[in-house]
Amino acid sequence: MWLLFAYLMIVSYGTAGPSYHSVDDPPCKGPLFEPVPQDSRCDSELRQWPALLGILALTLLATVVAAATLVYARVAARVTVRSE
Repeated sequence: MWLLFAYLMIVSYGTAGPSYHSVDDPPCKGPLFEPVPQDSRCDSELRQWPALLGILALTLLATVVAAATLVYARVAARVTVRSE
């Protein structure tokens, strides 16, 4: 999930439409480098800030749950070893 978030924030992307492969039509920059695109053709639903913040929230939630589970497992293993 962190890789998806980083990919959507950093990687440049093409515009929608038939002229995507045109040399005269440069790709749009990622939101980290260009927070507000100047070209209206650079509107991508996943590259807008509300969607990116939602992905970040889900990523943080998954990270916190994984860390809490890891800590709980290690504490439970130590308690089990000491009680024997």
